[in-house]
Amino acid sequence: MKRILSFCMLLLLLTSGWVLAEEPEAETPALPETLTLDGAIAYAAQNHPQVLAARAALEKSEVAVKEADSSYQQYKTKAAYGYDMFAVKKGLYFTQAQTGQVIAEKTLQQTTESVKLGVKSAFYSYLSAQERAKLLEESLKTTQARVAQNQTRFDNGMITKMDLKSAQISEKKAQSDLEKAQRGVEIALMQLKSAVGIPVHSPLTVTGTLQTPAMPETPVAEAETLALQNSADIIRAEQQKIADEKNFEVTGLWYTERTYKYLQAQAGAQSSAHAYDAAVENTRIGVHKAYDTMKSAYDTYALAQETRDLKKQAYEISKTQYELGLATPVDVEDAWSAAQSAEMDCFDAQFAVIMGAEQYVFSYTVGSIAGA
Repeated sequence: MKRILSFCMLLLLLTSGWVLAEEPEAETPALPETLTLDGAIAYAAQNHPQVLAARAALEKSEVAVKEADSSYQQYKTKAAYGYDMFAVKKGLYFTQAQTGQVIAEKTLQQTTESVKLGVKSAFYSYLSAQERAKLLEESLKTTQARVAQNQTRFDNGMITKMDLKSAQISEKKAQSDLEKAQRGVEIALMQLKSAVGIPVHSPLTVTGTLQTPAMPETPVAEAETLALQNSADIIRAEQQKIADEKNFEVTGLWYTERTYKYLQAQAGAQSSAHAYDAAVENTRIGVHKAYDTMKSAYDTYALAQETRDLKKQAYEISKTQYELGLATPVDVEDAWSAAQSAEMDCFDAQFAVIMGAEQYVFSYTVGSIAGA
């Protein structure tokens, strides 16, 4: 890409009479006050700084194509007095400008889709953080009620001071966990704003629910085929290969073999060919890795749900045993802690499922994440 852009810059020196009008600054979009997932995606796709930069790069590439064509039409029938003029006549810079435009178009698409994926991740992370905080808030209430109950039993000589102290420690931990979770919600909201492309301290209300998607039905073999057609990395590598092959062809018509310029162009063409092959193989691998990550996430989530349900049952049993004098308050606290931990593991597993499914689809519709 850098090689293509360097040639496009040279066109500015070769082309005469092409003047760019200064465009007025775009109006600053109004900041949203309430966002759904669809609204967040739509806003980011239009206004995120990375998308705006990629869009500007595409506009520049379109100008480069026009300038390259203008230069080619102006000099194609004239005598060449140097290599740069000869390259213009042979359409080298026009080819490089065209490939640069295709790359810029694909980069804009990849950047936009990467931003959308980032918004989804931040949005789901925020909703997950909210659910965690709600769970811990209920957990604190339950723990406080248990402390009050144990205090009464201690006052009546039914349990030891150690049993009461254990419940009080659990209450302090529940309070600490809740406060940490609430801070996590605030941070997740800031990260969501950043992902959308709005200032982190701007007021924003988020609405939505956390739902577990069905696993995408696209078989991995079909996904691999689609990825080879859609991958931004492959298309970029292919366009760079075309540009470097053209450069080697034109260079070979002007410079003799074993000259530095000839060998340099030859090495560039060979390097681009290797890069294209690598892009194809990496895309294949990326699809299989994304599928494996997704499948593992669904398996883990299923196990996490089973474990959560089992731990909940164990907690209920421990409460019953405590009432019958078959378990101590510490046993109840341990069972409660295990149940809460299993619930938190479920949140983690659910988020992994949601993003695993999103990233698997991304792997064969777009390819890799822009800038990754």
